Amino acid sequence: MKLAIISDSHDNIPKLDEAFEIIKKHNIKEVIHCGDLCAPFIVDEMEKHKLKVHLIFGNIEDRYRTIQKCLQSKYVKHYGDEAEIVFDKRKIFAVHYPIYANIAAESGKYDAVFFGHTHKMLKERKGKTLILNPGEILGRFRKISFAIYDAETNDAEIVEIK
Repeated sequence: MKLAIISDSHDNIPKLDEAFEIIKKHNIKEVIHCGDLCAPFIVDEMEKHKLKVHLIFGNIEDRYRTIQKCLQSKYVKHYGDEAEIVFDKRKIFAVHYPIYANIAAESGKYDAVFFGHTHKMLKERKGKTLILNPGEILGRFRKISFAIYDAETNDAEIVEIK
């Protein structure tokens, strides 16, 4: 099974919608958002795509209103500052900050660790653990990108959006 990983969307609705349309074309049903969605109304934007979204806080969310939106959502689940998710028998850790991603990866407890914050695409391994930053949906600083994670191979590919 496959899972989409996105981060740092920063209210860029057109590119977020574009990413979700690509994700659906790949027949992917679940997404992890590694934080910095920004305004709470983005939860409504994600909801309309009818994909299961696992959401964590970044450093600029309106925490209270975002959680309120997620409590009303059928598809978007909020985990707080970090998430431990089992996906197709793979143990996954998701967080916004790279320092916590590195600590999680070094623990050896996870098959994959996903993070955001830097807006820089990164894919590397620490032992058996895949460490991945999918880049940014914002598109302000770098290319717009997200990742598709394959639980069968415990690997991922970066998808760039033009």
